[in-house]
Amino acid sequence: MNQVKEYRKLMEELEEKLKAKDLDVQTLQDKVRYLEREKHHFEDAALRYKEELKKLAKEQFEMKKAVQTTVKELAAFII
Repeated sequence: MNQVKEYRKLMEELEEKLKAKDLDVQTLQDKVRYLEREKHHFEDAALRYKEELKKLAKEQFEMKKAVQTTVKELAAFII
């Protein structure tokens, strides 16, 4: 009879431990999903910044060309 009680007690303890592990697993899965969403957010932001950087580099190049042309025209006018 004592063995049956001990067995039941052990089974209850194991069930409690399994429930705790299930909660731990669920918490970790939630964190993974959150991090995946954050990763996608940062990837999208990085893509937008990359496109903006390309646009700014193009504008800078065009401005540099315009300044060079103006300087050449000014030099030709002076000479």
